[in-house]
Amino acid sequence: MSFFAELKRRNVFKVGLAYLALGWIIIQVTSLAVPALNLPTSLNSIVFYISFIGFPIALFFAWAFELTPEGIKLSTEVESKDSKVYSTGRKLDFILIGLLLLALIFVTFDNYFSTEINEPTLNNSSSDQQDISIAVLPLLNMSAVAENAFFAGGIHEEILTNLSYIKALKVTSRTSAMRYSTTDLNTTDIGKELKVRYIVEGSVRRADNYVRVTVQLIDATTDTHLWANNYDRELTDIFSVQSAIAKEISQALQSALQPNSATSLESMPTHNLQAYNFYLEAKSIDRVEPESELSMTKQIALLEKAVALDGDFVAAWGLLNEAYDHTIRNIKSNGWFSDNERTELLNSYSARAKFALNKAMALDENNFETLMAMASDSVAEHNPEFNIERKKTLDKAAILYPNEAMVWYTLGWWYQLAGENDLAEGPFLKALELDPLNVRIVQGAFHYFNQVGDQKTSDLLYNRLDKTLGKVNHLARLFNIEEQFRATADEDLINDLQKMISLSVDPMTSDGSVKDGGVDFKVDLFQSLNDEPAIIKLLEDFNIDDSPSVAKMGSYYYLLTHIQAIYLNHQDISNAENIAQQIISTFPKHEKELTGFWLFFAKSALAMSYITVDERAKAEELIRNMLVSSSIRDFGAVIIALSHLDIEQAVNKVLAFKQQYPQWSGLDGMAASHLIYRLIITHPKMMAYYQKEGKWLNYLVARVPEYQKYKLAK
Repeated sequence: MSFFAELKRRNVFKVGLAYLALGWIIIQVTSLAVPALNLPTSLNSIVFYISFIGFPIALFFAWAFELTPEGIKLSTEVESKDSKVYSTGRKLDFILIGLLLLALIFVTFDNYFSTEINEPTLNNSSSDQQDISIAVLPLLNMSAVAENAFFAGGIHEEILTNLSYIKALKVTSRTSAMRYSTTDLNTTDIGKELKVRYIVEGSVRRADNYVRVTVQLIDATTDTHLWANNYDRELTDIFSVQSAIAKEISQALQSALQPNSATSLESMPTHNLQAYNFYLEAKSIDRVEPESELSMTKQIALLEKAVALDGDFVAAWGLLNEAYDHTIRNIKSNGWFSDNERTELLNSYSARAKFALNKAMALDENNFETLMAMASDSVAEHNPEFNIERKKTLDKAAILYPNEAMVWYTLGWWYQLAGENDLAEGPFLKALELDPLNVRIVQGAFHYFNQVGDQKTSDLLYNRLDKTLGKVNHLARLFNIEEQFRATADEDLINDLQKMISLSVDPMTSDGSVKDGGVDFKVDLFQSLNDEPAIIKLLEDFNIDDSPSVAKMGSYYYLLTHIQAIYLNHQDISNAENIAQQIISTFPKHEKELTGFWLFFAKSALAMSYITVDERAKAEELIRNMLVSSSIRDFGAVIIALSHLDIEQAVNKVLAFKQQYPQWSGLDGMAASHLIYRLIITHPKMMAYYQKEGKWLNYLVARVPEYQKYKLAK
């Protein structure tokens, strides 16, 4: 007898079908009984788990044992005359038919009769009665990993169970909702079919040992979004995590659907539900979208609506101030918005930012968003004393709100900008630990670890930003290629950079192409290609207008410095002096607007120009002041000018700096930018360094005449 026939003879198939039908009915009954009897929600998971593991056990017993006149025996010990498999099979037929009929009745009632019950109203107001009927659609699994689908299903089940506890809320059954796990219908059509007012939909995305659950509430009658949020967790215990997330989502939905529920509103920062929804949506944008003209404009619009609805909403005022500040910085630094809009927006946003900050501080100085706003004040940050106060504010926020990732992220940038990279790493890692899938934090940390030369960590973050979050823009790709090249000296990356630049004629708009700062990448590319005429030609197409952004001003001095260096390297003093005069005449117009690294670079270009036109006293004073106030980040820019003033001092400072800060990647940058650092890298001490170090030797042999003697190394 064949194996299949033996399975059939021993009633294994019938037992399996009967078990599945009975298990399904038990699970459905349990899902109704748990909320009705106020039993623990974990009972649903326990019943499902027991039913799941019991299935193969039932099949095993059906195969291995038979019923005989003497009782249950192993099938291998039963003679055919004593076997009752036929009579048992007949009984199973009737049992199976009964279970299937019961299941059919259950499904029919659930789909066609249960939704006809009169549904409760949103509140007691007779003028605004709305049904609180809701369907929770299966969460979309954003990964092909089977475990993620199980996790998503578990959260879906838990959300349904938790929502069923909410009085005056009718929840469509899991069976009905599962039909829409894959559908082309829009939410309005799904709402009509299920006869519900609200629909919850979302997704689950997993990255390494972290999971992000994104959920949104939709009014199916108008297809409008009412509420959305993200939940990030570390998967140390998958069952406790899915239960915790489901509970948070359920509580948030209760707040969104039942604004008159006092218990829900006690912990909310405002008693105006609509204002709270605007605030949450703005927070969500801040976490899942990189900073851009569009994302910041959306945040500002949402938060302005929130404070208009509730003038005492302190958290919204604080976050609004931050949104204004970040936009102001990007207008100045990255040339956001059109030339006609910038001046008006800067004036308007500066005044609004100050008002929002004062309002938040008046309402609650210890509120988290207020503290972050105080540490983000763009109006005051040009005052040196403000940085001291900013640090005190961040330290206070870290004590009061130690689990807020943005506190640590901002603290990391404070240390980095102060040149204390050894202290910056800890806060950045803490922020990533607390919020591993926050786009803003991942993107900022990626740039930090790139700058300090931690290639392993920056690659990990870049992959998370690119593959997991899908938020790597054109600018970030250019930046990553350049940093990888400086870390590895792999000349194949030069070709990659050339391809990326060719994709965008004007590579740093808000979507990632470079509106005002793209010249930097082109200068670096042509330098790597050893194409000096191409760099000089860039100046012909460069238009420095009356109110350029910081990025454009920085690119301007970056380009002029390279061109001046090219002429000096070739002893073309006449053209070098023309460029020097151009720098000297334009710098006073831009000095007040330039900040950070670009200010130091422009000052270095100015000092270098003073030396070129033989005004050494001015150069000496300027360089002396720069050396006193420069940070690790600025040191490389200062050394450019010092090398033209005193090459021995410059080289000694470079080598001493590298010894003091071994993680400093400046010597890689000097080799890559061989045009402006020509005096330094051709000094005997530095040539000995690069020969011993080896990584950059072949690159320099191909581009710097003084390195020709090392040609055999290639």
